Amino acid sequence: MIVKMKFINISGPRDDIDRVTDLYLSRYEIQLESALSELKTVDNLRPFIELNPYRDVLAQATQFVGYLPNVDDITPDDSLGLDDMFEVVRKACEDYEGLQAKKEKKKAKIEELRAKQQLLSPPFRPLDCDLHKVLGYRYIAYRFGRIALESYHKMNKYLMDDLSAIFVEGERDESFVYGAYFVSPGEAQKVDAVFRSLHFERIELKDEFEGTPSFAYQSLERDIARINLEIQDLDKEAGEMLSDRAPQLIAAKNRLEELSKNFDIRKMLLG
Repeated sequence: MIVKMKFINISGPRDDIDRVTDLYLSRYEIQLESALSELKTVDNLRPFIELNPYRDVLAQATQFVGYLPNVDDITPDDSLGLDDMFEVVRKACEDYEGLQAKKEKKKAKIEELRAKQQLLSPPFRPLDCDLHKVLGYRYIAYRFGRIALESYHKMNKYLMDDLSAIFVEGERDESFVYGAYFVSPGEAQKVDAVFRSLHFERIELKDEFEGTPSFAYQSLERDIARINLEIQDLDKEAGEMLSDRAPQLIAAKNRLEELSKNFDIRKMLLG
């Protein structure tokens, strides 16, 4: 059905326009036209350029309400004043961001532990040695790293008998053999030169592991599992925090939506 529209002008004090908008205009389907476009002959008019003061808070309230389960079953707390609504959203944002910051730190810690695991697995997990003790050797030089398969076979066939070194193999793939070689400090310079000529790529391990590489890997895995549980606890805490404030957040969202809409109407009316 086509409904005939009427064009009307509304003028009055700006603060009173807020009241009229909230009580009357926002209740109807209307098509707004900019005041400046209709009053071109009034030289003293200036465009209304104030920013919507409800937009950011409304976005936060909408975000938090979106996290709530069973929103339709929650009765909004309509007893709050506007200042109270702003404070409810501000405090929820502060608490939520604090929990998220803790969560991000724990995620970063997991990434750090994963990086340590990658140093151990797959390259060095098969090595049956106490890493802490090996990395503390004073009278034996050691080099962890990898060597191309072709060079590794060459080393075993032609060089190993002439080198005063021991190579302990860890893991291997289609391209490389991972492991470590051990040599006396007096022979280290010569042996290092030979391994460099074979394009041996060193992998630095810090003295931060206990037990064998396999034990250290599993220990890191347990730490990661523990931190993941802590992250789940933070998610649960955030959910409970928002649920406790659900009636206030929903009321704030509903009222801020109205006020934001009214502001847009006023902006059109004032140009």
